[in-house]
Amino acid sequence: SSPVPPPRRAAPAQRRGGWRLGAAPAGRSPGGMVAAGDVLEVIGGSDKGGIIVRSGQDTSSQAAPDRLATGALVQVIGSDDAGCRLMYRLLYGEGPQEGWVSLKAKGKDLLASVGAQLKQDLGIEIAEESLIAQRDEISVLKQDLPVKALKVALDESNSEEDLDEDQVQLCTQCRLPLGEQAYTVGNGGKRFVHGECMAQLMLHNLKEKETARRRLEAQRKAEQRAEFRIGWSVQRIPCNISTAEVLGCNNVQQHMCGLVLNEGTQMISVVAAQDPASAINLEYLAVALAVRRQEGREPRFSLDPLEGQSPSGIDDESLMQFKRFEPRWLAGTAVGEVLFQADYYLKELSMGEYHQPVIGMKSCFDFSTDEACDKPWSAREWFFVRKAEVQLSDDDRLVPCLSMGVEAREQVRGPDGSLEDARITRPDHPLVKYADEFTRNFDLIAERKSVISQLREVAKASVVAKFLLDGPLLDALADDAWLGLASEVHRQAVVAPMLLTPAAVPLLGC
Repeated sequence: SSPVPPPRRAAPAQRRGGWRLGAAPAGRSPGGMVAAGDVLEVIGGSDKGGIIVRSGQDTSSQAAPDRLATGALVQVIGSDDAGCRLMYRLLYGEGPQEGWVSLKAKGKDLLASVGAQLKQDLGIEIAEESLIAQRDEISVLKQDLPVKALKVALDESNSEEDLDEDQVQLCTQCRLPLGEQAYTVGNGGKRFVHGECMAQLMLHNLKEKETARRRLEAQRKAEQRAEFRIGWSVQRIPCNISTAEVLGCNNVQQHMCGLVLNEGTQMISVVAAQDPASAINLEYLAVALAVRRQEGREPRFSLDPLEGQSPSGIDDESLMQFKRFEPRWLAGTAVGEVLFQADYYLKELSMGEYHQPVIGMKSCFDFSTDEACDKPWSAREWFFVRKAEVQLSDDDRLVPCLSMGVEAREQVRGPDGSLEDARITRPDHPLVKYADEFTRNFDLIAERKSVISQLREVAKASVVAKFLLDGPLLDALADDAWLGLASEVHRQAVVAPMLLTPAAVPLLGC
């Protein structure tokens, strides 16, 4: 063990009241009266790192920040009249150099006497005058101790007894003892917490407020989506069975149909399909045939801003868009529904409304953050068919083959204040980069998202309709069933009364 430094001696001082030196001889048990110069060993507080030291003989006086460690050796300077508390000076061990401690707590001894031989080995020779002088120093130290900004008032419901049988105020959050500085929580001002616990409570409250805000925002958007019928459902996919029966095919299996070209008669017939690649949705095909016969082109759709309305911010709830169908009656068909839902989903997905369907994909806002782009920008995006052809299989089936993607263009304000396409779109534009990523993963996304898969089916039907009407097989459709089906689709199409829809804005913070 390390050598014990000799005790510090102080100049003699006059005796003062409020305490007295014990008259008992050295070495007496601490259960009785302790004497000045007695050497005691700390035996209590082993489970808490030691015993509490206070600046005065009263148990309500200020506690030292550190405890007197178990196993420490102290020398008695004086005691109170009852002999329950004593003033000590540290000889060996860790803890405050001087202070007041209790001899017992809850019936257990906190200090025990050491033998005379140990005192002699330590070389302790202290005069009574020196002990009085040290007592005076401690009294002055007690008066000069700094006072914290916030004193903790004792609350019986949130306190417990320490080893000194003193009531100790507890933190209402972690239930550990408080120091002399704490924070109040609640309206009553009677609950106290540590500074660290207060920070945790503030963070928890902020998280709860943010969660509540998101919940309300999500509820508002869910109501809005239900009002404007935004969101795809597989129940909207047309069934092939009834349409196939009209065209003379009664053995449709798994709702998949294909087209077969009879090279001898140059006629088109509907048969059951086993391969999804050669399968065609007959209602989509009927709509595509009707549009091409009437307009001479494929169905089209776009979400356009209302005239005279300029976005004041991406979270503007009043911003509306107009659903533009070409031809207009397309709004009342299954094809029009697929075009709208797919386009709206693309815009929400690109702006971070949902998690990306492919791991590693970023939204356009993620690209903006990576570039540290703090300037506002505008752009538009749309689906397009990159390549399309119709192949003939060995069993004379028509197999539409195509690849699709997404394109984007940067927009700028024109002379009249309206948005128009920029003459040159930079390749590192956030929305252009997102469109490139979507194009690279288009087939994988179509496998995972039903609305994108149905958009590809509409594109397949449109390619087949162009092949049938613009090619040498026009006479093959001169059958009353095909013409009647296209006319019936056009006649039953009802223009949707709701052509306005909220702008696809992201739910910020999700």
